[in-house]
Amino acid sequence: MDTVERKFINSAVPPRTSRRKVFIWGFVVGSVATILIGGAMPLINSGQLDAPLGEACVLGGVARDRLRVRYSKDRTRPWTLDSTSNHTCEELTGRYYATLNLVSYEGPGQAAVYVVTDTDDYQTLRIRFRYESGESDTDHLGPFGGVRR
Repeated sequence: MDTVERKFINSAVPPRTSRRKVFIWGFVVGSVATILIGGAMPLINSGQLDAPLGEACVLGGVARDRLRVRYSKDRTRPWTLDSTSNHTCEELTGRYYATLNLVSYEGPGQAAVYVVTDTDDYQTLRIRFRYESGESDTDHLGPFGGVRR
């Protein structure tokens, strides 16, 4: 072999110290990536647990807003959300929850709406509100036995 071929072979194989550096950097980067992914997994999965409760809050908030709009138009406080439905309001039914077709009287200028589930796994949600100001409180009740729709 002549010197040109030897230089080419030696340049293709890095010296031992640079191999060690590559291994150490690869190990450090791989370890950091593993720790970051392992720490992010509980955060990714936590959104799945909050989805049903988030749906309940949205359904209750929509029901509250509808009642306040109706009150602002003609100053009446209805006892139901939908006069054509029996137990639950069909328009305010989601995947996990349904809004009861009942408006509860809570005091002068106050009312409450209930959002229920038909399984034993989730909580019942009560949103108390004031017609005039719109101030509201959310209470998580239960979980009770499922309410059949």
